[in-house]
Amino acid sequence: MLELTRDHATLKLKAPALDAAATVRTQLPPYELQKTAKTQAEATAMREPRILGSSVHADVRNLDVMPLLKSLPGDGVAPGQQVGLEPARMQARLSCLSVCPRAAAPARTPC
Repeated sequence: MLELTRDHATLKLKAPALDAAATVRTQLPPYELQKTAKTQAEATAMREPRILGSSVHADVRNLDVMPLLKSLPGDGVAPGQQVGLEPARMQARLSCLSVCPRAAAPARTPC
């Protein structure tokens, strides 16, 4: 699911083994300032949002990692060959938050 609003953009993914969400917080110039533009180029430049920060959250549940590991280089197993190992289940949670130190700068200025 993708959600776009004036102050953020959020992308959410839901699957049986994974839930993930990523959000980018933005700020657009006030509408009164946008109305002062005299040319199309000025108006377009004022519509660029400022990036204020971002966050990522992911939950992995009951994910079988053995198919990822069954043909590692140097393990003596040909790619695609069946390996007689039991499933290895993984659970993990990841959260990350970042704040742009130059939140007052235009979006094209890197954080």
